[in-house]
Amino acid sequence: MRLLICVFAAGMSVFSGSAMAVVDEFDGGLWAHHESLSSQVLTDDLIITAESGGSMKGVRDPHALYPGFDPTRPATAVIIEPRNHAYLTLQAIGGTDLFQMAEPLLTVRGFRDGQEVVAQTMGPLWSDDTKSGVVAILSGFEKVERVEIRSDDSAPVSDVHFFLESLAYEVMDEPPVTPSSPRPVTDQDSAGSVPTPFGNGGAVFGFWFFSVLLILRRYKRI
Repeated sequence: MRLLICVFAAGMSVFSGSAMAVVDEFDGGLWAHHESLSSQVLTDDLIITAESGGSMKGVRDPHALYPGFDPTRPATAVIIEPRNHAYLTLQAIGGTDLFQMAEPLLTVRGFRDGQEVVAQTMGPLWSDDTKSGVVAILSGFEKVERVEIRSDDSAPVSDVHFFLESLAYEVMDEPPVTPSSPRPVTDQDSAGSVPTPFGNGGAVFGFWFFSVLLILRRYKRI
């Protein structure tokens, strides 16, 4: 599963023309097993916060963060922000809902300039087949300034408590590109144009697909 995340992230980075994504599994955490931490934890690239002073602890084997573990200090949300850069592209979240949250579905929202720009439902973070957690692949969380993970809107109260085990992401300072208005197509343009498969993205898609194949071949040799 970790390999699939890396391949997906690499493919996305080639497609977007940005640097290789990082997959952080928190194995660099210096906390002891089940050590109670502050509500805010800093990694090399990210700031991870249990909202409203919610509880947070670190665990080992496997390494993970566990927000909202103390029911007297619940985490109404888990907030993820870039630490040393302006923007964050979040591609996947790995987690385990070991203790079965009252609302198993979560809503992940991305914000830029204080406005919500993307949202996606995630969960349940538990597989009865494998008796283990789940890696949720995200789409559209590109160059956001803040990500919030809350209980699904159907829940009367947001209460987030699961083992946050991995994040696949990129951080950057380049602002999002604002698409320009397309130029009106004239009859002369139509007469001189030659249709190409996949439109203008054909070459980009081909390069992305070829790069992913190279990565797969590389891991096959290892």
